[in-house]
Amino acid sequence: MHPRQLPKLRDETTAHYEQYPSKTMSPMLHGSKLFWASEQQVRQTCKMADYLDDHTGMLDYAPTPQGFMWFDHADAALLGFAIHGMNVPLRVFSWDSLQDPSGKLTVVAWSMTEEGPPPAPGRNVGPLQPVLYGRFGSETEDNDVRLLLRGQSRAVEPELLYPAFAMWYRMTLPRFAAVSLSPPTASQAKKATNKGRPSDWAEVTLVDAVSRPKPSQGSSDSEGTGRKLEYRQEVEGFWRMQHYGPKSSLRKKIWVDDYERGPEDAPKRPKRESVKTFK
Repeated sequence: MHPRQLPKLRDETTAHYEQYPSKTMSPMLHGSKLFWASEQQVRQTCKMADYLDDHTGMLDYAPTPQGFMWFDHADAALLGFAIHGMNVPLRVFSWDSLQDPSGKLTVVAWSMTEEGPPPAPGRNVGPLQPVLYGRFGSETEDNDVRLLLRGQSRAVEPELLYPAFAMWYRMTLPRFAAVSLSPPTASQAKKATNKGRPSDWAEVTLVDAVSRPKPSQGSSDSEGTGRKLEYRQEVEGFWRMQHYGPKSSLRKKIWVDDYERGPEDAPKRPKRESVKTFK
């Protein structure tokens, strides 16, 4: 989806869920800031999220109190889950910390209507339908994440929403994310003005990945290791403790993105994919 389509998608989804008596979803969408993440950024973020052992420290990285972020990918194995033999990709993560008087953060993962699980009989779903709903606090026991299916819900592990937290964290670090603004078109700005909306109603924050510099010609990432690689090998992302501070006496946990090593003209080893499955 192109970033310029996000304002319409958000507004149509908001209008649809305002029809329901509970109106649980519409307040967190109304006026939320818009974000669009590239496929490369999504891939690197999902890799990082898979290695997260705790998310509580990342709740503070939410870039805005309310947000609506499109994850630009086309692979349910990358970001999604399988249920009843159906692969359900997660397309949008929305969040809201304004509507909860207890200060908890609400996060919802959405799929496109035609890609999500079938709704309950007679239930109409909008352009997006919510498939995961979570509320997070500062303590682990405050967390409550549920899978929404056919009008019912059941508890699931919070890890399914970790990609949103990992994305927020990456957005704060220039080595991981190139963040820029896409201003509204003239038509979008005029429409916002006519409806009394703020000028940034249709502004979209773009989040792209930062490309790693390629090694110089003739050099090899494997030099100095005692062996020379004869193939391109993907090194998976990982957490490590980095030295810093006076005389490198302090340590901090940092994430290293996945990268490739080996001769540039060598064959590449295939990568195995995995799919999260609910029974």
